Amino acid sequence: MRRWRICGAVMAFLLSASIIAAQAASPEEAAQIKAALQAYVGTEPGVVEVTPQGNGYSIKFDAAPYIAKAASDDFKAYADPLTVTAEPMGNGQWKVVGSGPWGLQFSAPGKLELAIRAAEQNWSGIFDEALGSFASSESKMSGLSFSQKFTDPATNAPVSVTYTFQSLTSSATAISDGAGGADSTTKMSMSGLNMVSLAEGGGNTAMNNYTVTANSLTYDTSGKGLRMRALLDLLAWFVAHPAKDLIIRDQAQLKEKLTAALPVFNSVTSNATYDGLNIATAMGPFALAKVSADVNMNGAVKDGFLQERIGFDGFTMPPGLVAPWMQELVPTKLGIDFSLVGFDLDTPVRAALAQLDLSKDPPLPPGTGQMLLPALVPTNALTVTFGASEIISPVYTLSYDGVLNVSLAGLPTGKFNVKFKGMDAIMAKVQAAVPVDPQAQQAMGALLTAKGMGKAEADGTLSYAIDIQPMGQVFVNGVNVTAMAGAPPPQP
Repeated sequence: MRRWRICGAVMAFLLSASIIAAQAASPEEAAQIKAALQAYVGTEPGVVEVTPQGNGYSIKFDAAPYIAKAASDDFKAYADPLTVTAEPMGNGQWKVVGSGPWGLQFSAPGKLELAIRAAEQNWSGIFDEALGSFASSESKMSGLSFSQKFTDPATNAPVSVTYTFQSLTSSATAISDGAGGADSTTKMSMSGLNMVSLAEGGGNTAMNNYTVTANSLTYDTSGKGLRMRALLDLLAWFVAHPAKDLIIRDQAQLKEKLTAALPVFNSVTSNATYDGLNIATAMGPFALAKVSADVNMNGAVKDGFLQERIGFDGFTMPPGLVAPWMQELVPTKLGIDFSLVGFDLDTPVRAALAQLDLSKDPPLPPGTGQMLLPALVPTNALTVTFGASEIISPVYTLSYDGVLNVSLAGLPTGKFNVKFKGMDAIMAKVQAAVPVDPQAQQAMGALLTAKGMGKAEADGTLSYAIDIQPMGQVFVNGVNVTAMAGAPPPQP
């Protein structure tokens, strides 16, 4: 899917230049298209070829000329050519289609060997000249595989990893945001995921032998204000400056291109979900009914924002990894939500670009990072917000939320609300193990302390109001636990 998007991105700048105006394809216009595309893939003969085909054009990309130049005893590679057709639809829109098997492989003996193969794929999209990007696209792949062989630095043993996917489908849309960017959505679904890792040799190499399977993976993302045109402009600039001396000579232009691409995007949200995840290891089988990850973040803007939500459900593990009394204490479900604000990416990035001088080594003055810190954190403090989160096992439920203020000049402060249900059930299990397991005796002391600090609710839940104060004192339900521990508060 990614390779077709790269081709589409190249097409975007060609078509956005509006060099194709006639209804019937012609050799002259094919030559114009080729010249425009070479601004983004280079002028090496054979890399791009454009020929008239009916009312449109057949466009072939072939990396072989570049691979031949890079080939040596230490590096060999091969990539199937990519071919798409582009036909005008009117109103500045073009239908772009590609299909067929495709593969890529390269080898650096003793370091890395990699191969990617799609047995069959079909891709189509509608390119919009005014948008400078694809207004919509759909793709489907089957028989997709990815394999690599490398040397594990920890064990110095060769490791082979192979991924296979039964099928992959995706769709995407984009519309103009009216401010030089594009708002986009992408949906992707994979089925029949399988990964096998095998390491040669004995000893610790067995830890690299495992198999991962999943029924499906879905991935949804949406972006606001993606600077597609500016990014492709930047790509064209680098293609036109293939040597270091050329980049240094025209670095003022480079700074302009980089600045024009800011903030790269306004915001991005994404969700990835695995269903039916199973992991077979040397220790035994692990399983997760569902694993999910959500990310919400801003681009290089003044109002920096990052949020992550991570969760799983239905976790099981092999018997015997923990003591019998601990088995029901292992979480089977987890959900964590946290966000970070208080940082500014726009100001320090622009300041760094202003100071950048590629003719010097290093290109940024010494101490630049420290000097830019006040711009990165203008209020001298970051705020971490923990949304409703939970950790659940068969015998207990722990939930919490809160806010932590991290000062760059002093100690952190914050407030948290924690609720714990199932303390008595845990204590009963631990107490039964005390005569036979010293760890249980240690755990029992901690549990007694935790229960004593909790506030009992009507349903048996223990609640904890935690207050972290400016001088480092920590209060739990109004009690100064720092003083109880007999230790002075930490110094800022």
